[in-house]
Amino acid sequence: MNSGEMSYAHLPDCIKEVMAEWDIDRSGSVNVLELSAAAKAHKKVKEEGRMMKRIICGLFAVILILLTGMLVMSYLAVEMAKEMRGNPDGVMQTSDGQTVKVASSAFDVNPDG
Repeated sequence: MNSGEMSYAHLPDCIKEVMAEWDIDRSGSVNVLELSAAAKAHKKVKEEGRMMKRIICGLFAVILILLTGMLVMSYLAVEMAKEMRGNPDGVMQTSDGQTVKVASSAFDVNPDG
């Protein structure tokens, strides 16, 4: 007999619960329209999941770009705020290019203290 409906009363309880969710008219059986609606709903949920995954990946990329930009801007701000810079030969210069003059840190202690 091919009636286009399937009764789920004889199936195990775990399957009955799923079939009852699909049984829109609560008749105790699932017809072709109800099964088709369940398949469309499942397909829609899968597509939404893919879309959410793309959105999350895109947001992650944006966050990485913003963090990289913040790091670069912080580094540049620190470099611009320096009043003196050292050359590879050990000479300190101001931002104007003038040599920094410092007093000697060497000192002598006289015998009387």
